Amino acid sequence: KLEEVEVGDECLEVVGLVLEVQPVREFSRSDGTTGRVASFTLADETAALRVSLWHEKADLVSEIKPGDVVRLIDAYSSAGLHGLPELHLDATGRMEVNPPGVELPPAEELKQQSATLKRVRIAEIQKEGERIEIRGTVVHVFQRKPFFYTCPDCGRGVEGEAEILCENCGKPVVPEARAVVSFLCDDGTGNVRVTLFGALAEQLLGAGAQELAQRLKEETDIEGLYAGLGLVGREVIVRGTVKYDRFTDLLELRGFEIETPDARSEAERLVEEIKARKGQDRGGSE
Repeated sequence: KLEEVEVGDECLEVVGLVLEVQPVREFSRSDGTTGRVASFTLADETAALRVSLWHEKADLVSEIKPGDVVRLIDAYSSAGLHGLPELHLDATGRMEVNPPGVELPPAEELKQQSATLKRVRIAEIQKEGERIEIRGTVVHVFQRKPFFYTCPDCGRGVEGEAEILCENCGKPVVPEARAVVSFLCDDGTGNVRVTLFGALAEQLLGAGAQELAQRLKEETDIEGLYAGLGLVGREVIVRGTVKYDRFTDLLELRGFEIETPDARSEAERLVEEIKARKGQDRGGSE
């Protein structure tokens, strides 16, 4: 299921309904060469994810349209723009269109399911795959390196910052830094680990991945780097997908949106909650 896909997964097989298709586009690299990429949104009953097809795989989008059922075989995932996993086909990957015997709910139903979010107390988080919203305070930041390196074309993780041969693209590339940050969020009922990737992590950190990499080269003190970012004590609203971490045996939240609470919006939310409770009480008494 798409809700089970995590950043860095390999050799995946997934099935979903095509919601949107973006045509092939060409892009230029810093070395003057060009590449090609196309994308589409794939959804099932549990989640919706972006699929990016690179280079010769990009032509596969000509075979699909919204409403088609697609099976991806030998796919892998990387961190997308908003921290959500993004699917790619490996060099040996295949795409089957409308495979026999596979049925999914209508597109409108899947869109509605993927858009539904509910604010919950952290103590109420119980199920992997839920898309939820929480509000709390950053009480601890895990002081890992706040970036990792990926191939600028296919998004697959690579080692180091020096030019390297990307096994997926089959050519030398200069790795690109992608931001990542993990922290504990506490709302008074409990705490949960939150992880943000890419642009979302940069939003919280207040700095781009390349800038963070340069700072760490100059300071070499990761504790001092995080202390200067002033994250602990910050109040945040996070929307994300609940994931089970096999190493910690705990549920965590992979964020795809983050913002600072707005006093007016929060007050209006409380008023609506009070009205809803009063309505339920009247209905129960009747």
